[in-house]
Amino acid sequence: MSNKIKKKEPVCAVCRQIRYFLMVGIPLVILIGTQNDLEPPAVPLHEVVANFIVVALVIVVFWKIWEARQEKKASTKESKDEK
Repeated sequence: MSNKIKKKEPVCAVCRQIRYFLMVGIPLVILIGTQNDLEPPAVPLHEVVANFIVVALVIVVFWKIWEARQEKKASTKESKDEK
């Protein structure tokens, strides 16, 4: 049964740094490239971004909790099957 579960290979440090750079760099380049002399919008963008970050954090936390429970159920099921 353990053959079905594929373990993820560890990501090298350089690849991780490249990913972080791209996650930060690409949006910055897009923001700089799209700037113009228009007035800022009436919507408070900093609040929208902050709310998005909080919602994303909550989603990730619940996803990790769910994932850990699924792994625990799978390992419990495997141990029962071995008996």
